[in-house]
Amino acid sequence: MQPNPIAPAANNRFHPIVAVALQAISGLVLGVISAISGAGIGSRFFADEGDLVDRTIAGVNGALAFYPLGVALGVALSGRLVGRHAPFWAALVGAYLGTLALLPLLFLGLSADTRLLWIMMGLLGLIGALVVYNWQRRSTA
Repeated sequence: MQPNPIAPAANNRFHPIVAVALQAISGLVLGVISAISGAGIGSRFFADEGDLVDRTIAGVNGALAFYPLGVALGVALSGRLVGRHAPFWAALVGAYLGTLALLPLLFLGLSADTRLLWIMMGLLGLIGALVVYNWQRRSTA
């Protein structure tokens, strides 16, 4: 009798599609929370008191620095909970590489629409973390 290709493996707690969806949701939620925190930290501690432009730039840089950290944390923690074990550094490297993949888009002229840039930053960081984390995962018995 042939095994069912749709059924999850015996060593995983969830179906692979469900596991990756849970990782994506938790990565996105923790990424947004950490980006908001990073923006607050950046604008509070790394800008002049009265200059609004400096505070805005520092806040954006804080969000760009902290978002991949939150995404990696969410992907790695939920990955552990659903039975997909991989090192945390894999999710962290993937999230930062995905976020840095946004830089060529800036040079292609997509910087006029900031909403598109924030959406692309969120998606590329999340996709990078998911791909590298699940590529590096070890199966558990």
